[in-house]
Amino acid sequence: MDMKKSRKRDMGTIGKLTPSQSYTYNNIKVPAKCSKERAESYFNDEDFMPPRMVTVEPVSDCNLKCIMCPTHLTEKPKSFLELKIFKKIVDEAKEFQDFFVFQGTGEPLLNPELFDMIKYAKENGIKNISVSTNGTLLSDSKVNKLLASETSPDFLQISIDGHSKELFEKYRKGASFNKVYAGLKRLYNKRKELGLEGSIEISINTLLSNELDLDAFINLWGKYVDDITIGPMLEQAAQKNKDQEYLLNFQKTSKEGYISCPKPFEILTVLANGKITHCQHDFHNIHIKGDMNKGDTLLKTWRSPQYNNFRKKHIEFNAEKTSCNGCEHMYRIKNQDLLFEARQQIKEYFSE
Repeated sequence: MDMKKSRKRDMGTIGKLTPSQSYTYNNIKVPAKCSKERAESYFNDEDFMPPRMVTVEPVSDCNLKCIMCPTHLTEKPKSFLELKIFKKIVDEAKEFQDFFVFQGTGEPLLNPELFDMIKYAKENGIKNISVSTNGTLLSDSKVNKLLASETSPDFLQISIDGHSKELFEKYRKGASFNKVYAGLKRLYNKRKELGLEGSIEISINTLLSNELDLDAFINLWGKYVDDITIGPMLEQAAQKNKDQEYLLNFQKTSKEGYISCPKPFEILTVLANGKITHCQHDFHNIHIKGDMNKGDTLLKTWRSPQYNNFRKKHIEFNAEKTSCNGCEHMYRIKNQDLLFEARQQIKEYFSE
């Protein structure tokens, strides 16, 4: 295996390999996914501390119909984020963000203005820019843009599932295994050829299904990336998917394993329609907290009474009384040991 460069951030191989635990703050039990720093701010500060991460949804449409994703099942209108709205996001977010992520319910590379957005963000001091893609559009021209200094994100995360061509194309409906594999290889080799290993970091995000052979997955894809992150394949909130293969293979959660969610305390999202939400996986426009088309700003929305009442439910272990009702991301999976063992296995591969 090629020598890997030093990674820019904690990801799957060097993140937490054991479950986070709920804790007590000022005699109040706080869910595990709310950090102590955020809890202190929530209880003590007049203005809740700014979000750590800002995510933007360049487009709410996708070129795939993956069996574990609700995007193609939603009635959410298909739209592209307008460049003028994006510039408003950048102009405000540059003052406080730590990470800036192009991600949402669609495929970012479908937006023809994506690289103009990245260029504007970089010119205006945005830090740690990440693009999440399904890898189907890694053509020569896109690869060149991803590697060009003025339009290159700091991180490119490619969502890939399946340790074989058959499984990949079963989960990633509409994608060609050969095309995605060749595109990833092209990107990795071109980066190496140009000596840009220290610029853009390439990683894979995959989901732990009940039929994943992790050894085979790592050996198939790992040689062309710097890291792999892995999370559970969960039933999504308001998921309408009846695909039997999906229903058989997603991870079950335990209602006794409530951990809440970090998004209400750390992440702010602007959807392709300009509306502000707390969740980049707002497939059905049900978590709306503000609207940039109507003059709402990021921090005004973030600190609004509506948002704080929403956080209050989460921190009181009552998130199911909010629009998050039904979302499995608030709970631990029943076979969580399998997930942490998988993360340890990935860490060992990239540490060799």
